[in-house]
Amino acid sequence: EVLLARRLVDVTRDGPGYVAHLSDGIALRSRAILLASGVDWRRLEVPGIDELLGSGVYYGAGPSEAVTCSGCRVFIVGGGNSAGQAVIRFSRYAAQVTLLVRGHSLEASMSQYLISQVMALGNVEVRTNAQVVGVESDVRLRALMVSSGGTVARLSADALFVCIGGVPRTQ
Repeated sequence: EVLLARRLVDVTRDGPGYVAHLSDGIALRSRAILLASGVDWRRLEVPGIDELLGSGVYYGAGPSEAVTCSGCRVFIVGGGNSAGQAVIRFSRYAAQVTLLVRGHSLEASMSQYLISQVMALGNVEVRTNAQVVGVESDVRLRALMVSSGGTVARLSADALFVCIGGVPRTQ
């Protein structure tokens, strides 16, 4: 049985299993419990970006999104392993993938095997010390304003995927 839209209040041991106590008073006994609490993505604090969610701006970067970016100019923000994996995935479909990294290098936050794979891709550019400071749009994302080294550049963009981590919803 799958129960949705009920808050988990408590979990207690019950012999070899557990009892999950839900907010509506229901108690469920089981041998195992799988909690899928989700995640709240860390947000980019850029004016106008929230209005573009689903219209060129996305948090996370899964395989299903990569396929929809065939021939596109894709930007990925982040410097960790999830961003590196997204770059590799999107490079198979997108015309151009640009990784925007706030830090001065990938070595501080990405595994070496991913760095090697990312750097070997012909349609990938890595920009370090780079930060999105603005967006340009009509009904969807058209360009990013990226600050790097004291200058701001306008970069044409079809999609922006933000991979800067998240906070698990464990409360």
